[in-house]
Amino acid sequence: MAVYDEGPTDKIQYSINHGKDWDSVELETKIRPRFLTTTTDSTSLKFLLVGAVDSLDGEHIFYVVDFNGLHERMCKEKDFEKWPARLNEKGDPDCLMGHKQFYRRRKSDADCFIDEEFKNPEPIFEPCKCTSEDFECDFNFFRSEDGKSCVPASPLQPPKGKCKNADDKFIGPSGWRLIPGNACIRDGGENLDKEKGWPCEQGAKAPSNEKISKTKTAFNAGAFAQYFYLERGRSNNGDDETIVMRTVDDELFVTHDHGKNWDRKLEDVKVKAIMPHHYLHDHAFFFTNSKETYVTINRADTIQHFKAPLYINVAGPTLAFHEKYKDWLIWTGSLNCPGNDCHSRAYISKNRGATWDLLLRYVRKCEFMMREDRPYSDTYSDTLIFCEQFEDEDLKKDLALVSSD
Repeated sequence: MAVYDEGPTDKIQYSINHGKDWDSVELETKIRPRFLTTTTDSTSLKFLLVGAVDSLDGEHIFYVVDFNGLHERMCKEKDFEKWPARLNEKGDPDCLMGHKQFYRRRKSDADCFIDEEFKNPEPIFEPCKCTSEDFECDFNFFRSEDGKSCVPASPLQPPKGKCKNADDKFIGPSGWRLIPGNACIRDGGENLDKEKGWPCEQGAKAPSNEKISKTKTAFNAGAFAQYFYLERGRSNNGDDETIVMRTVDDELFVTHDHGKNWDRKLEDVKVKAIMPHHYLHDHAFFFTNSKETYVTINRADTIQHFKAPLYINVAGPTLAFHEKYKDWLIWTGSLNCPGNDCHSRAYISKNRGATWDLLLRYVRKCEFMMREDRPYSDTYSDTLIFCEQFEDEDLKKDLALVSSD
């Protein structure tokens, strides 16, 4: 049942074949509909329509619409059909997690009513044969750029005794696994998780000996203040294990062999904080007490520097990163601190700190809001920024959420 609700009307409409055809009924009085309702389980043939009459006294009219008067017969089993819960792009019942899902529904052309108490719909499942959609990348694998295969995130370890020659092959995981909980039929379907052969040159190098080694390094510092493991990016084929560490004396140390050997970096600089890039694991930033800021884009193989627009933020995060554009940064720094007018300003750089443009004054923080699944145009999503800013640039007023144009 439906009724026009954007103005006065004296007509209701109803359909008994899933909306394919509609009939109408005239009302005695023209009303402006306020709401149309029925029982919460939608099993009743009665509806309640409430509408306002165009009068000065606020008069309302209640209409009770009873479709029992159509005198349709009660539905029998032959009047029902299997209704698919999901359809694919071809309009056929779609498989999800290894099965198709159907519900029992009255046929649209059945001249009957389901005059019975409400029952929870019980799904009907039909199993499907396994397809590529039933598999995902296994642990320590990630999708290739074309999405057609799973490649190792780190070199695979060949079985003991294999790979005596560089041109040998070893049997290892395919990189795929059946999605947990998937109930697809294996027989006759795709079997992407079947083990396959790998060239030994793509496997991990065997250790020089099988004994566990340990190395102890003494640091002339009271304690360790920060340390971060800089994971190799997916496109990087190196074999280093890099950790950057800051002591309580603001000294920076780096190891590329997982702690066996340590080197002092930026020896003439007091490093006050380390901040890894949120999306690029090869990148890290090193803050100082001045505007001079240091950055590495290759896991501390080399360290570059740029001049920040302000000192680091004393009231919140200093840097915000863009998920898509690696050189885009938002720097939120402090001004007039300490003091009565100590506040933060946000600046944006699209060239990794070479130049900066002012975004907003008196902010607490700003962030890029780019998300791959955001339902806006790509251009708008890529440049969207949200900031928390004090109203009227007054620290005593409330924070307001503002967005970029």
